Amino acid sequence: MDREGEVSTSREGKVDWERRARTQNARAQRLGAPGKVLPEDLIWAVFLAQNGRCFYCGGKLDLERIHVDHVIPLAKGGRNDGKNIAIVHPECNLKKGARDPLEFALNFVTKKKQGRF
Repeated sequence: MDREGEVSTSREGKVDWERRARTQNARAQRLGAPGKVLPEDLIWAVFLAQNGRCFYCGGKLDLERIHVDHVIPLAKGGRNDGKNIAIVHPECNLKKGARDPLEFALNFVTKKKQGRF
């Protein structure tokens, strides 16, 4: 992933799921989180389980511009595996940060009702 939050792509311009998985695994290893993400976990999250939509806001995802998020943050004891992975908009991921998903959801709904999100 580059600094603007774009997904690493192959020479053919396709999302490099293997590289994304390696990046997540390296980060988790540095933080001492158990588990391993497979490329298939990421593809499953996008195409099947999430139907190509952001896990947090439900908006349609552009595969050239996504973030991979640990739903329960690694910093709060979350595992680095397919059950704790979601594909999200970069904006949603940056707003969530290392918060608990319930805390983020309550904050998201409150701000949305106030027209601030």
